[in-house]
Amino acid sequence: MISEEYKENLMHNKTDKQNEFIILCEEGFEFFEAHLREKESMLSGPSIGRKRADQRNLLVLSYPGPKEENEDFNKFFSSPDNLNPFCNSYCGVFAVELTDYVDCPESPRLAELFGFIRDRKEMTFVLFAMEDGADGVSKLADRVSRKTGCKVASSTERGLEWKNRHESRNKTFGY
Repeated sequence: MISEEYKENLMHNKTDKQNEFIILCEEGFEFFEAHLREKESMLSGPSIGRKRADQRNLLVLSYPGPKEENEDFNKFFSSPDNLNPFCNSYCGVFAVELTDYVDCPESPRLAELFGFIRDRKEMTFVLFAMEDGADGVSKLADRVSRKTGCKVASSTERGLEWKNRHESRNKTFGY
């Protein structure tokens, strides 16, 4: 069951189109999946406008690794528009896995993704990476947050724990 506080947080994010970076622990995978489904359903609501029966509002992809070919990146960046070919532009949730970048957060390929995020304001981005047992994923989350302005959370066995950039304590939204 989703808490009312969590729903209010999602509603706030829906109107702000706040992007997120989620540090994903294996024990928190179910909470992460539920979070994505909830964000998608919030975008599918009646207040969003008319929706085609074949329109999709959730896309989950891995960002090509730092050493992949340019063609792989071109396919990645064109994938949202290919998902709903009869719409002018994809306006849903785009979840992007960045685990391949935990050890190389300064990669120029990430700068390409940051530019894409800035250009595609109609989408809500949920970036995520698997916890690495060290502080690599936290460093990546900090860099992504600085470059894109996204909120950072950890998905643990207790739920999503949002990191507040201006305070030392976290806010937890669980199920």
